[in-house]
Amino acid sequence: MFARLLICTLPFLVPVASIAQPIANGLQLYYKFNGDAADFSPNGFDGLVNGAVLVPDEAMNPNSAYFFDGGNDFIDMSRPKKG
Repeated sequence: MFARLLICTLPFLVPVASIAQPIANGLQLYYKFNGDAADFSPNGFDGLVNGAVLVPDEAMNPNSAYFFDGGNDFIDMSRPKKG
């Protein structure tokens, strides 16, 4: 019985393990959304927030997600910072 259970659950464990990979080389953008829309990759595409409001995420971590009201809210990430 235990062997069958292990064999049946093993395919479900593999995809979960592959998701938890470290950040790979070649990263283009990395937004933590931990109070702002700063890009933590080496490319520096900081977001310019227009109308979106910081709110708690699904785990209730404060200022960790953005709320868009469905109107004209957006985050412009098109221009890299200079320097």
